[in-house]
This record gives sequence, C-alpha cells and structure tokens, in this order.
Amino acid sequence: MGKIDSTFVGYILSYVRVWPLAVILIRPLSTQNRQIKYALNHFDHNYLQLREQLTVVDEPRESKAMACIVTGRLTRLRSLMSILLATTFVGCASMPASPPPRILLLGEVHDNPDGHQKRYDYLRVLVERGWRPTIVMEQFDRENQALLTKAQTECADADCVIRSAGGKGWEWPYYRPLIELALRYHLPLIAANVSRADAASVMKNGLSVALDQETIATYRLQEPLPVDLIDGQRLAIETGHCGKAPESMVQGMVNAQVARDVAMAQALRKNSKTGAVLIAGNGHVRRDIGVPHWLLAVGVSDFQTHGYIERGSDTVESAYDIIHFIAPHPRPDPCGDMNFQSKPAL
Repeated sequence: MGKIDSTFVGYILSYVRVWPLAVILIRPLSTQNRQIKYALNHFDHNYLQLREQLTVVDEPRESKAMACIVTGRLTRLRSLMSILLATTFVGCASMPASPPPRILLLGEVHDNPDGHQKRYDYLRVLVERGWRPTIVMEQFDRENQALLTKAQTECADADCVIRSAGGKGWEWPYYRPLIELALRYHLPLIAANVSRADAASVMKNGLSVALDQETIATYRLQEPLPVDLIDGQRLAIETGHCGKAPESMVQGMVNAQVARDVAMAQALRKNSKTGAVLIAGNGHVRRDIGVPHWLLAVGVSDFQTHGYIERGSDTVESAYDIIHFIAPHPRPDPCGDMNFQSKPAL
C-alpha cells in the first residue's frame, strides 16, 4: 500500500474492534466542542486518504484482504462518527478525572431526566472513589437548613428528607438519587437558595433585605453591580421570559438572581473544607454571570463548572469549563403561556 498514517490506521482498527474499551480510555476533555470538531475534521482527512490508498490492487493477498476489511468498516464507521463524537465522548465526561477541584458546580435543565441521570452518575463515581464533598443545593431554601440537618440525622431515606425540608416547585423524584447518595455516604446537605418570598422582597427593596451586612460587605454589593454582569443577567432573564418580561421588572429580577448566586457562593465558601459541590440550574453555574463570578470576586478560583446542555439548544459554551450534552426533553412551547409572573428559565 501507499504511505499511510500508521498511527491513525491502528487507532481506527482498535476503535472499530474494541470501541467499548476505547470509551473507557478517552479523556473527559473530549467533551469540549472545539476538540470534537477537530477530531471529526482529522477523521475526515485521514478517512479519505485511507479509502483512496486502500483501493490499491497490486498488493499481497493478505494486504488486500485487510484493505477490504478496513475499507468496509471505515465506511460504516464514518456514517456514525459524528454521533459517536457527540455522544460517546460526552458519555466519557461521566467518568471524571481524579482528583476533583475543591469546588464543583454541576448545572441542570430542571425538567430534563437525562441531565439529572448523567450528573448523578458523574458525582456518584467521584464519591465512590473516596471524595466526600458537602452537597450545596439550590432546591432547598436557606431558612430550612435546620429542618434539613435534622432530617439527615433522623431520616432513613430520601423521601423522608424531602417531606421534612423540601419545598414546592421542584420535581423531587429527579433529586431523590442525590439525596440517597448523601445519606449513604454521610455527606452534609446545605440549603443554599434564597426563597421566592425573599427574592420578591429583593426585587422591590434591593439586596440588603435578603443578605446580611457581612455578606454585602464581603462581596462589595454596596457598590454598583458590574455592567457586564447586569447585561448578561438581563439577556438571560429576557430570553427566559421569551421577551415578555416588563422592562420595569427586569432590573429587580436581576437583583433577585444576584442574591441567589451570592447566597450559593457564600454557602460553597463556608462548606468546602473537604470539598463542595453545587447542584443548581445551568444559569447559576455560568462562569460569566453566575455563582463563579462571585467566587472569583472573593479570591476563590479552585473550582470547575459543568453545564448540562440539551443538544440543539442555544448556549454560551464559554460559560462552562465542561459541557455535557444531553438529550432534549419534550415539553410544551415554553413561550406559549408565558407571562411576566413566570419564573426565569435559569
């Protein structure tokens, strides 16, 4: 045969024959879009080169036989390559590198079961390897911390914890495995969210009604919020409300989101001695406008953000360190019955 990239041939043969083993060996960084695109382009280039050179007929019978095998497998493989890169590589992101950073921020699309399962699997692997983080959750309101702590001590299962400290508005079956994991491994659960009542007060009266003076001073919230943060939050809120949020309410809604993000950042800071993981919506774990912004504001940089993003959805990819693509979840048109009282889709 002509001159062929032997490393690539070996890779292809190994991948075609034992791709389940290859899945185990692929590093999580392959989930980055730019690397997926690079891998696909590299495959296309070598694929065409191989197909052309493997059709040479003046070769020993053994070589021609191998050429036929490889050519046939390459043809079938190429038809699946985009899917494999987008799904197999992303699946490997559920096999986390070790050790994790001190703080992990794991996002979610609130009603997407595939995202909840992938995130649970990711965290479960880390815990089974010996990591013992505090689990900081958006789903529990701060004022229920005493109830949550008591429930962890007295409850035998997740349903008991949810009944004791969980509020309305969350699809709790999605969070049951996480809470069971916390009970099984004695991982503290921290209630980190600003309640809807407090958020409504923030919208009307400012951040100081929901955050104490120490927190206001620590995060310099007595000063004007950064313009890029305000603009990013405004865009997220307006998009989440399908452009129907009244202008008179948007700034108050920005303040409410900031209050939530600061409260979660504070909870992570105070509970990360042996590691901490935040369970929250994708909007809250964005580096540019979410909780990470406020961690960096107080000098905390040992963290990693993971977005769990539905394939085909619009997202700011640079806002996350790692993206896990998840299957789209069927739902009614979110803009169909949208009104200005609806909760931001964050």
